Amino acid sequence: MTAAFATVGLDPLGDLARLVRCLNVGQRHRRPRVSQLFRYPAPIPRLPPVTNATQRDRINRMIMDLIRSREVLDEVIDTASHSATPGPA
Repeated sequence: MTAAFATVGLDPLGDLARLVRCLNVGQRHRRPRVSQLFRYPAPIPRLPPVTNATQRDRINRMIMDLIRSREVLDEVIDTASHSATPGPA
């Protein structure tokens, strides 16, 4: 688990921004499967809740849509780069 995922907490917009930076950093083969590592957590019981369950579900859907969009974009880029690579002469 990377540091960006370990710091997920009580700031949904900041957490989403960190997730976007993680998705945009590094090459595709070095990036972990974000969908397997990241899930917006429930609030810590001792602290007052910042988001309710409906808001967390909405944030989770937005994050999963972002992850799917990035994975589709990576596939399109890979396909385009393979088709643009000249074959043997």
